Amino acid sequence: MKTNYDCILYVIDLIEEDLGENYSIDMLASQVGYSKYHMHKMFTNVVGIPVYQYVKKRRLSEAAKKLLCTEESIIDIAFDVGYESQQAFSKAFKKVFRLSPKAFRKKVKKFSLTPKFEIHQKMEGKRIMDVRLENGSEITLAGYSASTMKGFLVIPRLWKKLHKAKDKMNSRLTKEWVYALNDYENAEKTENGLGFEYYACVNVENGANINDEMVVKKLPESRYAIFSFRAKPQDPIDKAIDHIYKEWFPSSSYQLNHEAKYDFVKYGEITDDNGVADIEVWVPIL
Repeated sequence: MKTNYDCILYVIDLIEEDLGENYSIDMLASQVGYSKYHMHKMFTNVVGIPVYQYVKKRRLSEAAKKLLCTEESIIDIAFDVGYESQQAFSKAFKKVFRLSPKAFRKKVKKFSLTPKFEIHQKMEGKRIMDVRLENGSEITLAGYSASTMKGFLVIPRLWKKLHKAKDKMNSRLTKEWVYALNDYENAEKTENGLGFEYYACVNVENGANINDEMVVKKLPESRYAIFSFRAKPQDPIDKAIDHIYKEWFPSSSYQLNHEAKYDFVKYGEITDDNGVADIEVWVPIL
């Protein structure tokens, strides 16, 4: 069975066969049986940039090479790498190389290009945490949310607020866990990093009366890949998330569920003498 890693390398080979082709993420996804959502997530995590950025950088790198190594006209090079006009090509080229194609050909002797993506060390997805698969029913979360557009200091403030309120919530289903959820649907890059909506929540009964100040988030039923480990709840879990999305998933054949786009983190409320608790990352899969 082909892994996600194998499928992404196949997609890259398709792109490289003809950089002038007008590729859409839907078309590339259909070539390997992916949803558009899964295609975007897997490609970005394996390659490091989204499909459209990869195609753009490769086109312009090949164009730069042709400008220096051939005598082809600028308009022919533009058409060769997929641009419909010299004007559109020149605008995109200047944005990356800080020179027009004509000036680049005259002045530049050396430049840094974006080569075809290659993996030199195959990802193995070695287990650094316990992994299990589980069918999950619909989950109703209630708590507080805020945008990280102006910085990440909002996150500890949300948790402080939730910890004050959680024990007064009669509709809370379990006192063993609290939940964190990142909503990237309207995410934007800012000078503080990626801005997104962050939720600090507890699991509550469906249809429960919730404080007007709180927000409710309903997650549909789904199958989940669940990654379990132990750490201090206040510590960053970036390395665990990187392992999940950049190693474990690419090395597996599982696809992300585009009908249930929110993964979430469960933090255990019981800690040991060192402040360490159970932590679980739940990722919806097909």
